[in-house]
Amino acid sequence: MKLGRKARRASCLFNCLLALAAVCMPVSAAVYTAKEPTGSADTVYIAGNPDLFPLEYYNRETKAFCGVIPDMLSSVSEKTGVSFTYISASQGNNQEEAAKNNQAEMLTAVRAEKDSYAVTELLPILEINSGGNSVTYCIGFTEIASPELVQTLKSAFSEISEQEKMGLLLANSRRNPEVKSKSRLIKIILITAAALFAAAGIIIAVIVCRKKRRSSDTQIDEHTGIGNEKYYTYAFEQLLSRQSKNLYALIYLAADIDGLTAKYGEKAIAETERCAAAHLNAAIASAEYLAKISDGVFALLIQALTEQECKDKTLNILKSLNGYIQEFYPEMPNAFRAGISRLCEHPDCNAETAFYNAKQGYLAALRDGAPVSLTRETHLAQSKKQEKLRKALSKAVTDGEFRVYLQLITENKAGKVCGAEVLSRWQNSEYGMLRPHEYIELLKETGQIIAHDYKMFSAACRQLEVWEKSPYDRLFLTCNFTRISLSQNDFFDRITEISSGFNFGHGRLIMEVTEDSIAENSEIVSENIRKCREMGFKIAIDDMGTGFSAFADLYDNEIDLVKIDGGFIAACTSPRRKTMLSDIISLVHHSGAKILCEGVETPEQVEFLNGMNCDMMQGFYFSKILPQTECEKFLGPEKICESSVF
Repeated sequence: MKLGRKARRASCLFNCLLALAAVCMPVSAAVYTAKEPTGSADTVYIAGNPDLFPLEYYNRETKAFCGVIPDMLSSVSEKTGVSFTYISASQGNNQEEAAKNNQAEMLTAVRAEKDSYAVTELLPILEINSGGNSVTYCIGFTEIASPELVQTLKSAFSEISEQEKMGLLLANSRRNPEVKSKSRLIKIILITAAALFAAAGIIIAVIVCRKKRRSSDTQIDEHTGIGNEKYYTYAFEQLLSRQSKNLYALIYLAADIDGLTAKYGEKAIAETERCAAAHLNAAIASAEYLAKISDGVFALLIQALTEQECKDKTLNILKSLNGYIQEFYPEMPNAFRAGISRLCEHPDCNAETAFYNAKQGYLAALRDGAPVSLTRETHLAQSKKQEKLRKALSKAVTDGEFRVYLQLITENKAGKVCGAEVLSRWQNSEYGMLRPHEYIELLKETGQIIAHDYKMFSAACRQLEVWEKSPYDRLFLTCNFTRISLSQNDFFDRITEISSGFNFGHGRLIMEVTEDSIAENSEIVSENIRKCREMGFKIAIDDMGTGFSAFADLYDNEIDLVKIDGGFIAACTSPRRKTMLSDIISLVHHSGAKILCEGVETPEQVEFLNGMNCDMMQGFYFSKILPQTECEKFLGPEKICESSVF
């Protein structure tokens, strides 16, 4: 936020339209000017205002009426074939006299709020914000204008967009007529601007005093010195007129908080915010606005006409900003990403909605691994879907909408089924069957993931009780637990309570934990693992290959099974990677644990893993993910291993 801009807010409309100068349209030959109220019968006579620059004025050099309204009439003439002639040119404002004497069919630049000329109907064509007041200018039709003409012109004027009008306004405001106009519009703007400039010193003094007092009402973020969320709302709602919003885009710019904290500590966040604020504040134009909204999150209101210009401008901002931040934090080449919402696509939205829309673009960029993404309707639809799902989660968990699915696991040497992994699917009443990637993060955000984990654990216990008779008693089940659940102090008590209600051998239930679960909460998680193992449950580390913290945990904790991530398996295409996989399997075997390779989909992968001394495999090559009832139908006695693998 640059304080000088506040003092220029009366002329902000013109400044924000600089990029539209190219749309300036010269006055067509279909719009004429005559000194006398006589001429051809094939034209519509107009009484104009010769002293209302830049809306309408008489240019003594060209001896013609010029301005926004003549240019609009030129456009109307091209659409309708109607010609227009300004009468009584180069004289004073004779509109009222021309109307009373039936010399003109139209009066231009009539102010709906003030002018009381003898007109039968007004057609609003342009709204101008000047000095905080809104003035509507109209075309006034006199009694000699035919109904057919009125209807034709109404239809033609309605086709001129607000963006075109603003372009014409800018184009004409930059012209410099030879005459010394005494336009009332210019007087209003100059007087208002002067008053605001005079008030700027007072505004600055007030803001400085508020900063010193650390008042909660200030629009300044004390940490970075730029505008805060209140300032963003003020800029959006007060400094941008409805017309000028069509020319702006909102950028949601956010830092990788987790990445910065992990690599450089929490102090890096504050330093990054200060650096980013200073860099961005120096880069934005005079009619653009910057604010810090929350930790690591900035909002920028930038001028950009087209979608491509929005994207290009944002990419340039990101490239410059990330390059600057990397000077301080070399391991963060892409510290910031961005989402863009073009205000012309939602012209009636408020500051909060615009910010929400831009954030959806940012979230899409995160999902796609892109530096920036424009908010699309699909993103907003996805966001609405997520919000509906978020509200429905608690009831869904309670009412049993999460269904149990199983994926079978095959023992390598025998080539037969030795167990299965318990998975969930959400049978939602509105969206149908949902897969985990559509709701797991929502479960975590809402805190429902703990209840979900215990529900799946209970389902696994129930299934193992059903499978107590031979040959199904040789099968095991693996059940996933998130870091959030494993970190609960009452985790073991809940596990004990649930499992006590079922009759099965605890050694047939393997509790899967992700490798980062132990590393991030080592004391609590390790204690919970130890207690569960004492009860007879087995422990598996899931997704080895997505990180490397599990190697130390493999020795610090009693682990029975290590599951190697399918992506790691698929990436083993070079001799070096195959050697690494072989070494990992050997290391796991030396620790006393078994190996299960996930994501196996081809015969070539099966042959390759058999040569790697892998114990078990899981993937679509052997079995799809099946509903619990279908899995039991598929799983015949002849397909089950003759002995337990554990």
